[in-house]
Amino acid sequence: MKPQTGKHRKLAYQSLFMIELGNGIGLIDSRWLIKEGAFLITTLLADDDIMALEYLEELIPWESYGFHIAGRATDGAQAYRLYNRLKPRLIITDVQMPAMNGLDFASLVRETDSTARIIFLSSFKDTEYLLTALRIGADDYILKHELDEKRLLDKLMKVSRDLRSEAYNVQMAFGKVIADHLERGSELPPPDQTDIGRLLDRSYQAILLEEDSILPPAADYFGLDVPIRFLAEIIDNCSEKSGLPTITIKFSKNRYLLMVSPVESASDLRAISELHAYVRRLQIWLEEQTGSTFSMIFSAEACPPSQFKRVWLKMNDGLEAGRFTQTGFCLAVSDAASCGSVGQPRPMTELEAALDKGDPEEMDQMLQARINILCQARDTTIASIFCVRCLELLTRKGNETTDIETGSGFLLPTAGTIKGRASAVNWLTWEKLMNYVADQLVSLCALIGKNKAKGYPASVLEAIEFIRSRYHHPDLSVEDIASHVGRGRNRFGLLFKEKTQYTIADYLTRFRIQKAIDLINSDRYKMYEISAMVGYTTSQYFSKVFKKVVGMTPYEYKISATANKEGVGHESVCLETNHRTENFASGTDD
Repeated sequence: MKPQTGKHRKLAYQSLFMIELGNGIGLIDSRWLIKEGAFLITTLLADDDIMALEYLEELIPWESYGFHIAGRATDGAQAYRLYNRLKPRLIITDVQMPAMNGLDFASLVRETDSTARIIFLSSFKDTEYLLTALRIGADDYILKHELDEKRLLDKLMKVSRDLRSEAYNVQMAFGKVIADHLERGSELPPPDQTDIGRLLDRSYQAILLEEDSILPPAADYFGLDVPIRFLAEIIDNCSEKSGLPTITIKFSKNRYLLMVSPVESASDLRAISELHAYVRRLQIWLEEQTGSTFSMIFSAEACPPSQFKRVWLKMNDGLEAGRFTQTGFCLAVSDAASCGSVGQPRPMTELEAALDKGDPEEMDQMLQARINILCQARDTTIASIFCVRCLELLTRKGNETTDIETGSGFLLPTAGTIKGRASAVNWLTWEKLMNYVADQLVSLCALIGKNKAKGYPASVLEAIEFIRSRYHHPDLSVEDIASHVGRGRNRFGLLFKEKTQYTIADYLTRFRIQKAIDLINSDRYKMYEISAMVGYTTSQYFSKVFKKVVGMTPYEYKISATANKEGVGHESVCLETNHRTENFASGTDD
């Protein structure tokens, strides 16, 4: 293999460094430097030979490889003073220096800092020096006459990898401490000289972000999956590009807290403006990377973690409140409305009574009044209970209600008819979810009112209920239906047709085919399963009856319906109510 030239080695090392930089650190403190969006490792050089210092500085382009020379010292005492002021991550020091030698200097550093990386340079191949360096915990002991570009770069890349790995581990540990404190109320440890202790001793601004996703009642009821994102790396990459020191803490699969080191500003107004600009850039970056929308709440008030609970609660309130009427918002915590309270959720008895009454206008007014109160109070707990109870009422009453005129049941908004068909954006805010549920209740109320307006005799209603509960039995006959209501087949058949404009057999067939349409739209069953579920013993006969009623075979209908959905919320196609009297079923009718 052809040996690499110095130029080629530099390019290779630069590529390696950029790959590592792209993985993100997320954890930054005063021992790192941010320059032009890159995290640089602060470095202190110490040597009493000025020419040796200059040679070391010029040997490589330090910042190209992720290192910033923060200080230079020409004796051990000066080096220790600079260390206390700069707290560098890497120290490269000569062994023999005036005032204080390099070994004593490194020993003092180790008394307070076990994480700093130390590399000794020496002109002396002395076993005692080497053993002392090892006891101190040095990363390497290099003879000056052996030092060249490759040896130095090899060592610096190892230091870079180790420091970034340590920084990531500290971030994870620090994030758990903060998360436990904010969510479970655990006590914060006191600040100390450990990495976590130093982070606890600083002040932070805060950003709380959440990927806009299906609200819990909708996700549970409609059977919709909430996307699982791993956003920490995306956030860290954005932080690196923006040049803001950030600690990212994951709270759930779509919610993250960012603790940002404050930007030094001339005024509070400027601090808010600068943080808002960063939050907006982050929001755009996340949306570009994921294709989702994100809502952000931020606080420009800088405070230590021990005072973070108050800010955290305000930010949570603001984020929850914002989800009532908008998505993809970006607000300062002072601009965000706090969640109010409307007390205990009202019982559903009034709504159920209005539903049974069958007056959709009155039903709509009652629902909108409740929704307006909830939107004003922004009480997520009550809104969730309201949605769940409305969906439960829809399920119970919807299952009991049939359109007597058409024989079709009420199309419930269940997972079978919604999943994979409706855009999730319909249920990203509480206002949209509550209005959707309200619209469904009003539709059901209108159907109940329509049935009431027809004034069907009790025997006809009883027969329809019997059909609704027994349609899946293949042996259900006209005689069974008439016998159930205590009437003769012929006379009751005439009454049924007079009131519904369908024969009993026609009505039973249309009811079965409408149920089959709903099952086909669900995409959950095979055609032979649907045939059995709606009361047909063979799929061939089911297909024949289906085509006579609908005008196409079940398979043709499924292909047509799928082509028309295009990701839009789908509603089952009801059979036309043209009051046809031709016999759809086999055999004869009265």
